[in-house]
Amino acid sequence: MNQLEELMVKLQKQVQDVVETDVVETIKDMEIEHIKQDVYDAYNPVVYDRRKENEGLIDRNNIKGTIQNENNTISVDVTNDTIENPDYPPTTGEYIDSIIESGEGYIWKNSEIYKNQPFPRPFTENTYEDLKNNKQHIQALKKGLNQYNIK
Repeated sequence: MNQLEELMVKLQKQVQDVVETDVVETIKDMEIEHIKQDVYDAYNPVVYDRRKENEGLIDRNNIKGTIQNENNTISVDVTNDTIENPDYPPTTGEYIDSIIESGEGYIWKNSEIYKNQPFPRPFTENTYEDLKNNKQHIQALKKGLNQYNIK
């Protein structure tokens, strides 16, 4: 391996490290803010208690970042892998993000949100749009790369 190839491998590793940490954490922060605004502030349940940071929708452990590195391109996919609350049956063990996003699929017939279907609260789409406009993920990448003296 020549020096240029070694430099490229090192640079790619540094970029990937920054994406895995700084960029993913920035996206998680923004998604959590959108969940608070777009989901929690839009509807107050009376049938169940939200789990929030305790295995709920804003639990950072439920928001996963997956990094792909192919053909000198690094991409990141962030998903919210929160499952239904098993304390309130009937449940199927499904992820709840698509139900909340679309506003359809609620099964508790005596709840207000069931009666108001569809009641979409598109926190993922709003997070994406916000990032597209404010570029905070790009700022996080630049700041993280500065730690490696990469401008």
